[in-house]
Amino acid sequence: MKLNNRYMFGWICACGVLLTALSCQKEEKQWPVDNDPVILELSPEVASVGDVLTIKGDRFSEVLSDIEVHFDTASATVVSAGLKELQVMVPQIEAVTADVMVTVKGLPSTVRTVVLAHQPVIAEFVPETIRAGQQLVIRGQYFSPVAANNLVKIGGIPVDVVSATPAELTVIVPQRVESPAEVVVTVAGKTAEPITVDILPGAWIEAFDRPDVALTDASVIPSPIGAGWQIMEGNFGIRNEKLFGEAHWTNAHMLYRDQWLDLQVGNGNSFKLGCDIRVSEGGALPGVIFNVQSDGKRFYLVRLLDNGIQFLKTGAGGPEDWIMVVSAVDLPGFSVGNTYRVEISSATPGEIGVKLTNLDSGDALLNATVPDDNPYVGGSVGFYYYRMSNAEISFDNLSVELN
Repeated sequence: MKLNNRYMFGWICACGVLLTALSCQKEEKQWPVDNDPVILELSPEVASVGDVLTIKGDRFSEVLSDIEVHFDTASATVVSAGLKELQVMVPQIEAVTADVMVTVKGLPSTVRTVVLAHQPVIAEFVPETIRAGQQLVIRGQYFSPVAANNLVKIGGIPVDVVSATPAELTVIVPQRVESPAEVVVTVAGKTAEPITVDILPGAWIEAFDRPDVALTDASVIPSPIGAGWQIMEGNFGIRNEKLFGEAHWTNAHMLYRDQWLDLQVGNGNSFKLGCDIRVSEGGALPGVIFNVQSDGKRFYLVRLLDNGIQFLKTGAGGPEDWIMVVSAVDLPGFSVGNTYRVEISSATPGEIGVKLTNLDSGDALLNATVPDDNPYVGGSVGFYYYRMSNAEISFDNLSVELN
């Protein structure tokens, strides 16, 4: 059969198109694709040397000999292999974190970081002797660079970790801890051998910076005023982040009860305490109690009058058994309606320093040393008021520093 030229030309073109399509299809099948392995997840994220780590991802191999796994530069033993999951044994490595990479037939994977848990080591403290409330630097090895992953206890009390590196932790030393105190660091379930640190008492501050508390009395136990506080007589509450009271015609007082707070003096011991007191016109005698003895009845009291200050102590009968130490001292420039800072200090039994400052004006009104031949030593602190009318009384920023 003889084909005309036009038909022949069309048949040749059609064959050419078909061959081109088949050629393109073959080329598409052979076109290179991205075969690099990918790590998507490590489990667990924190592992110890010798643990089996699961690596989840894609484009691995079922053939063990195709696979190499490195933790930084350390080679790991592959326990089992699959296209999407590998299990490897964590190699011996000193680092706290390591970059994990899988190589399949020479093709490197993406990199994921694993935290390596070693038993932490405490080497030293800076400084060697620290004061409560200050920052202590713990130097050693194998801490976590993530602050929250380090559990630190001082004297059994968990403390805040301010900053962390593999070789150094910075923490805040707690109050109410006996010295020397044992320091314990735990990272990923592994605990360092504890070492003790010498702790000096620090400054304790009661700022009453918490929600309002309605007036309450001694019948409510524990006191809603706060942990450690015990109302002995009258009533107290918290308003606008200040302590206040409104009982009439009674020696209202409350004490802070905690064995760690002991105002010892002599033999290298001393104390300094202070508080802010404000009273409006109307008639009231607010003050600060200190050196509260074990019976809760004997203590010192420095209280404000309408025109000055007075220093008293109680006998065995408590607030109904007053013993005069210093009678009323008139102070030029003193008047109710201002906020005053009362500061009391002692380093020698029977020698007590008293300062009074007008916080509104900044004027120092009194700086004197009061002697007492039969002194009280040790004990804690508290607040007192005697309210004759509708005067407003507030206490704030009680601070105690022990040395």
